[in-house]
Amino acid sequence: MEVLTRLLPFFLLFIALNSFGQGNLEIPQNGSAQSGVSVISGWSCDANRVEVSFNGGPLIEAAYGTTRNDTEGVCGDTDNGWGLLFAYSLLGAGQHTVVAYEDGVEFGRATFTVATMDEPFVRGLSGSYIIPGFPKPNEQSVIRWQEESQNFVISDIAPADTHVYPVGLWEAPGVGRATINLGPYTNGRAEILVAIHTIAETVEL
Repeated sequence: MEVLTRLLPFFLLFIALNSFGQGNLEIPQNGSAQSGVSVISGWSCDANRVEVSFNGGPLIEAAYGTTRNDTEGVCGDTDNGWGLLFAYSLLGAGQHTVVAYEDGVEFGRATFTVATMDEPFVRGLSGSYIIPGFPKPNEQSVIRWQEESQNFVISDIAPADTHVYPVGLWEAPGVGRATINLGPYTNGRAEILVAIHTIAETVEL
């Protein structure tokens, strides 16, 4: 009896570790920054119901049972993916915590920081910007605002020595402005007509 009493804590620890290993909260990661509309997601080997809670609030059921081939080695099957489409702006700016539950038992949590704009869902914005040296030192990326996801997406990747002019609003101080679309990138010449002064300015690309 004394031996069983001594072994009981190790047995309980084994059960706890084994149970924890049967599921995972992958998005968002702990310490990450989040914004826009995205998916809270992960995997769970054998759940009847997967739910998440933000900041200790009510449980929200996630869709469960999508194919995750990468979980077969752990779970013995592949229908273990779960996810919940969520607008992070609903939480407000600042630090928040999400907890994932499998049939009422916690199996993952993450604390993350949310940045928001003036409204939960902003309409009518547009913009494209160049990020040099990404994803490789000899490349550059064009990011574009995407309203449906309330976030920026990579719309193109070009060699670093290519002149990249994303779609956008061009402005000459004291002269005027014009909206142009040169495509993802180009190596030719473009003529911008500033109608307010009927001045034609040739830009070398």
